Amino acid sequence: MKGFLSFFGPGMLRWLTNFYLPIGKKVVVIGGQLQGAEVTEFLVKRGRQVTWMDTADSLVDNRLPMSRTVRLFRWLPRKHVDTFTA
Repeated sequence: MKGFLSFFGPGMLRWLTNFYLPIGKKVVVIGGQLQGAEVTEFLVKRGRQVTWMDTADSLVDNRLPMSRTVRLFRWLPRKHVDTFTA
């Protein structure tokens, strides 16, 4: 098992997901905060059309640094990501 994990490390998995990701081309990410931001960014970088939504008033909280939040919310419209909150 350890040999398998060393071969399929983060770099290899990142490279492989550029070729095959077993989900559709249009994806809805439900849930905000740090996890939603990471999943949204990952899927957009893999060529998916993403809609990101949450029932909270804001998609991110204080766990995501302000500089990262600003950069993310400038990047999302350029990638045509729709965002919705309650």
